Amino acid sequence: MGDAAVRKRNPLIVEAPPGDLTILMRREFDYPRELVWRVYTDGPQMKHWWGPSKYDTVVHEFDFRNGGKWRVDNVSKDGKEVHPFHGVFSNIKPIDEFTWTFGYADMPAGPETYKFIDLGNGRTRIESVSTFPDAATRDAIVSGGMEEGARETYERLDALLGQTEKTSSAERFGFKPVNAVRFTRVVNAPRKLVFDVWTKPEHLSHWFSPHGFTVEGVESDPRPGGIFKLIMVPEGGGGFWSVGKYLEVEVPKKIVTRVGGQGADGHVMFEVINTTVFEQQGSKTIIYAAGEVIAINDPDIGKAAMAGMDEGWKQTLDRFEARLADVNGGII
Repeated sequence: MGDAAVRKRNPLIVEAPPGDLTILMRREFDYPRELVWRVYTDGPQMKHWWGPSKYDTVVHEFDFRNGGKWRVDNVSKDGKEVHPFHGVFSNIKPIDEFTWTFGYADMPAGPETYKFIDLGNGRTRIESVSTFPDAATRDAIVSGGMEEGARETYERLDALLGQTEKTSSAERFGFKPVNAVRFTRVVNAPRKLVFDVWTKPEHLSHWFSPHGFTVEGVESDPRPGGIFKLIMVPEGGGGFWSVGKYLEVEVPKKIVTRVGGQGADGHVMFEVINTTVFEQQGSKTIIYAAGEVIAINDPDIGKAAMAGMDEGWKQTLDRFEARLADVNGGII
């Protein structure tokens, strides 16, 4: 279902009764309540959906427990405009509801309660009630573009739920992700070619790293239990290994790997479950890719790696598209 059809089927309803101190919102999703709750309350995932797309979302703190604090900024692309949000969690009732205080900049904070209602048939409705300390504060929020911002935020959440449903593998293998990055790319190439460039050693050596690295020592045997191994070498020398195996392979539809980042001494610094789904759409292929971090064994290295995951994956997918163009006659 396209974005326009989803918006028509699941519109955001906003009510701000005159003279009242509240804003009520509700929106339905074509996904099960457990998934909606999990994604909504996963702090690191907020950067992928919370706020309008014209901003980058920076999650400074998200301690999801009663009394825990949250602090998130929406930052303009040029970095000149910063919108700070903050509050404290309470009344957490997994997978039913939670409350946080919602504060913006220096404006007075008020309670905001979210309920997750199971509609059956794998559908969920989120209902929220925001209460403000006075009518002036509430009306300032309403007149400041709150409704349009909320509408786009929920549309971005809807898209992330679709991605997550397709690419969540860690929990199926008994792991709880500590962080995740998810991307979608559309390329102008048949699915079988895309799958081959994604999995064959002669192609992986050209693209499986961010900019500034060369890829050496590639071994890739895309079958369940098959090896995945390569070393990323920076311009200054050294490098680290990605070593793991294929967990699931459905040629040319899907692959799941478990890969560890290893230093020169063989120490595993962190581990990731990577899931990639390839969907044919006419002459094009949609790539849904996710990296779910399941272990961080070296806190210093792990922190740096997590901070760079989004940009690292973006650059890696850019290099993938360039390689795909090379083998596809310059067409992507």
